[in-house]
Amino acid sequence: MCIDMSDFSETIKLFAKATAGTVLPLEAMDEAKAELAEKRKGWRTSKAARANPTHKVQGRLVFAATAGDAEPRPLPHMKVELWDRDLGGSDWLGEVQCGVDGRFEITYDPADAGRFDAPDFELRIVDTYAGRDTVLAIHEGPDNVETAGYDFGDVPVVYYEYHPDIPLPHLYTLEFGKQEYDAMPQDYAVGRKLALAKVARATMAVRLGHYTIDREVELEDIQADYRGKTGYEPPVTPGPDASAEERFIDKLLNGTCPTDFAIGPDVNGEEALHVIRNWDLYDLDGVHDLPNVHLVLRREGEGLRPVSLTIQRRANGAKEPGSELAPAETFSPSDEGWPAAQHVFECVNYIYSQAANHLARGHFNAEQFALAAFRNLHESPLTKLLFPHLKEVMIINVEGERAIFGPDGLITKNGALTETSLVEAILHAAGGVDWFEWKPREPLTAGHRYAHVAQLMWEALTEHVDAFFVEHLDGILEHWREVRGFSKDLAEHSVPYRPWSGELPEGLRPLDMREVAKPEAPRVEVDGVVRVATPVVHQDGEPDAADLGRLAQACRYAIFHASFFHSWVNDTSDSLEASYSQYNPVPGSSPKELTNHISTNLTLSQTRYGMIMRNEDGDVPRSLIEALRSRAEAFAAHDYDIRQIRARINI
Repeated sequence: MCIDMSDFSETIKLFAKATAGTVLPLEAMDEAKAELAEKRKGWRTSKAARANPTHKVQGRLVFAATAGDAEPRPLPHMKVELWDRDLGGSDWLGEVQCGVDGRFEITYDPADAGRFDAPDFELRIVDTYAGRDTVLAIHEGPDNVETAGYDFGDVPVVYYEYHPDIPLPHLYTLEFGKQEYDAMPQDYAVGRKLALAKVARATMAVRLGHYTIDREVELEDIQADYRGKTGYEPPVTPGPDASAEERFIDKLLNGTCPTDFAIGPDVNGEEALHVIRNWDLYDLDGVHDLPNVHLVLRREGEGLRPVSLTIQRRANGAKEPGSELAPAETFSPSDEGWPAAQHVFECVNYIYSQAANHLARGHFNAEQFALAAFRNLHESPLTKLLFPHLKEVMIINVEGERAIFGPDGLITKNGALTETSLVEAILHAAGGVDWFEWKPREPLTAGHRYAHVAQLMWEALTEHVDAFFVEHLDGILEHWREVRGFSKDLAEHSVPYRPWSGELPEGLRPLDMREVAKPEAPRVEVDGVVRVATPVVHQDGEPDAADLGRLAQACRYAIFHASFFHSWVNDTSDSLEASYSQYNPVPGSSPKELTNHISTNLTLSQTRYGMIMRNEDGDVPRSLIEALRSRAEAFAAHDYDIRQIRARINI
C-alpha cells in the first residue's frame, strides 16, 4: 500500500481547520465575549468620574494604506476611546465617534488618570459592526501629558485594506510578515461553521480512504463511494429520458457554466452560435491537458443543435503562452470520436466556469462591492440593504488564496492552469462585467431555465430595492458622503476594463450584450489604466435622480451576483457526474486528484447556511423575502425552488 503522507497530513490540517471552533464551546466563547464587553462598558463608565473635563485631545483617523499620500483617505464613523496607560491597569478617560471626515475630539478630566498621575495617552480604535465592539488598533501617544490640549494628527488604522500584491480587489490580511486569519475583520456565523463541519466530516472520511489506494481506479468507483457513504445523489436534468444531446445542451444553458454565446457565420457562412474557450494567453503546467475548444451550434425550432466541435492543443506539449499550436481536430455529432470530444469540451468548459463564473463573476465580483461597502458605509441605511449579502465573502476568498487558487489549490494542483495563469484568467473575465446598465440575459429557448429564473430574480430585486429606497431615502441622502466614498473605492480599485468582444475571432460578436460591460460606460482611469467598474456617483454636490438610479442599479447588481448567481454556479456543480468531475480532460487523473475534486465540490455545494428564505441570522430584509415568496410559483414553473437561493457567498 502506497500512502503519500505529506498530502495525508495536509488533508488532516485542512479538515482540522474546517472543523476547529465549530462546536458548542465556540458559542459559549461568543457569549463570554459579549458578556465581557458589557462588563467592560459598565466598568469604564463607573471608573471615569469625568467631574471636570477641561482637557481634550483631537486627531483624524485615516486608512493606513493611504497615510503617506498627499491626501490620506479619512476613516469615518469609528469609535475612538482615550485611555491612560498604566502598568497596574489602564484608566478609561472618554470616548467619541469620529465624523465622516475621520476627525475626533475627546474631552477628559485629567484627575481620572489617578492621583498624582498625569495621563499616558493611548487611543483604542473600535469598530461597532453588528452591534459588537471590536478593537481594531491601539495607538500609543505621549507619556505624562499635562497640557490642556493634544493633537494626535493623522492616526493610521488598518481597516479593510486592499491587497497590494494581488491584481484583484481583495482583502489584505498580512500582519507581522505572515498571513494570519486572526487579522480578518469579520468571522463566519457559528451556524455556518457547524454546517460546514457536518458536511466535511462525511466527505473527508471518504476522501482519506481514497488516499490509501495505490492501484488504477475508475472514476465511477470513486463516485460510487461518495454515493454510498454520504447519501448524495446528483440531480438528473433535464430528465431521466433525455438523450445525450439534450443533456449536453441543457448543461450549456443551465449547468454550472450558463454559457455566454457569440454569434456569427460558421465555416460555411451560415449564421451560428459559438462557444470559444481559448487559453493561448496563459501559462500551463505541462502536466495536465487544457486545449482550446470551439463549439458551433445552430438554432433548430425551439432548441439548439451542435454542429461541430474543434479541439486544438499546443504543439509538443508546450507550456508557454503564445506557443505554436498543433493541427486542429474537428468533430461532428455523427463521428465516432464525438463522445470523447464532448467530454474534453465539458471539462474545459468547467474549468472556464470556475475561473470566469464562479470566481470572477461570483466571489471577486461580490468582494469588490464588499470592500467598498464595509470601508465606507457605516451610518447609511444601505448597510441594511447590502451587508446581509456582502458579509463573509472576504473570509472565504482569503481561504481561497491557498485552498482553491494558490500554488497548492484545488484548481492549480489538479488542472493545467498555474497559480499565475489562474489569477490572470479571473482578472480577464472580471474585466468584462460591470453593473452599469446590466440586466440578466434573454432566454434562448423555453428550456433555458437559468435565463428564465435569473429574470425572475431580477424582478424580485427591482421590487425590493425600489421599495427600500422609497422607505430609506432621507437616510441615504443624509449620509451621501459615504456613498461617494463607496463609489470611489468601487471604481478605482476595480480590475482593468477588457472588452469581451475584443477576444472573439473576426466576424463574431456577443449574442446578448445585456450582461457584457458596456463600452460606452463613463469609466475612470487610474495609473493610466481604464477600470471596469463605472462610478456610481458622477458629481461632488448633492445627488440627483440619476445618481440615485445608478446607486439602486449597482445595489441590485451586487445582491444578484452575491446571492442567486453564486448559488446557481456553486450548487449546480454536479460533483459526481463523470463527464466533468475532473479538471484533466484526458485519462490519467490519479485517485487523489479525482477524490479531491469531488469531495471539495460536495462540501462546497452541500454546506447550506445563510439562505434568503430561512434568514438564519435575521438580517435579510423582509421585503426581499416577500418579493421572492410572491413569485415562488413562477420560479417553480422553471423547476427552481426559491429556498435554494443563498443570501451571501460564505462557501
